[in-house]
Amino acid sequence: MMNVLKNEHLVDKSFVGKYTSGYPEFAETLDAYTPEWAESETGIPAEVIRQLAREFGEAKAPAIILGSGNSRHGNGGMTVRLITILSALTGAWQHPGGGLCGCTPIVINISYSIGIISIKKIYRQLKYLRFFSFFFNSFVI
Repeated sequence: MMNVLKNEHLVDKSFVGKYTSGYPEFAETLDAYTPEWAESETGIPAEVIRQLAREFGEAKAPAIILGSGNSRHGNGGMTVRLITILSALTGAWQHPGGGLCGCTPIVINISYSIGIISIKKIYRQLKYLRFFSFFFNSFVI
């Protein structure tokens, strides 16, 4: 996804320049990790990965709800780091509701900087955003 975000100019360079460090060096590594490479590693079709990256990159306030299960697998810490980088690359953190929620979806209420949102409301919103269902099916479950 990061390869697509970079190559299709969906990285918020203003946000990245102001709030992150090391992006130029990191960006140099992304060319090797094409959607085709990811397909060979995961079995997820390259075009699905491209579409997910585009939808995420073009969303006004993309958000990821990340449970703790990923960190409990081999190389899980790095997986979580890379997932959180998506929110930085798109500048999602600067928009209300954007960024990352490190919580489990079984919680009844989730505290956000924008207030308390019931998980039922979140799920209702998620069904309208295909990238979330893809994310949950591919990485969380």
